Amino acid sequence: AFVQGVAAGANITITTNSSAVVTISAAVGGGVAFSDLVWTNNGVDIRPVNPAVRGLRQGVVTGVQWDSTNIGIGSVGFGSNNIAGGYMSSVLGGAGNTMSTNTRFSVIVGGRDNAMVASTAGQNFIGGGHGNSMGTVTSNSVITGGRGNIIDANIHHATISGGENNRVQQLYGIVGGGAGNDVRGTSGFIGGGLNNV
Repeated sequence: AFVQGVAAGANITITTNSSAVVTISAAVGGGVAFSDLVWTNNGVDIRPVNPAVRGLRQGVVTGVQWDSTNIGIGSVGFGSNNIAGGYMSSVLGGAGNTMSTNTRFSVIVGGRDNAMVASTAGQNFIGGGHGNSMGTVTSNSVITGGRGNIIDANIHHATISGGENNRVQQLYGIVGGGAGNDVRGTSGFIGGGLNNV
């Protein structure tokens, strides 16, 4: 899609009855690609769709979180300063959550500062919480919530239901909750408690 006849640096301003103002700016003149337009509402970036990668965005960013390199094909990104860089993946809310560019078919529902780093496997889920993470090439794994929980790299079919500072380091590991628990054996299970290994 193109917007014709827009001068370089020109703004198109839309004002509604409620006084909300949306400004669409073009960095270059002439025929401008939709993906090159910058949408702002009172100075806040509100780009709704990037058709170049078919990604949907709504919320607030203060940096490069919505630049084309951080928008996965078919991805959805809502919330504040979230990156939804994964293919057909979503970050649905919260703040400061990151889904790296090679993550596939995965979801971060909300929370703060949760991360899924580069993964070619995918199908992962983080429900919320704070500072939870999944390592590279992790697949079919779940962190429901909690704080500081980690599923290591190259781990598949692992689950951390909640708690704080729990970790799964082997395939098929499960931590039900608690704090400081660490599954180090394949198919290991820790239901809860404190500092169990």
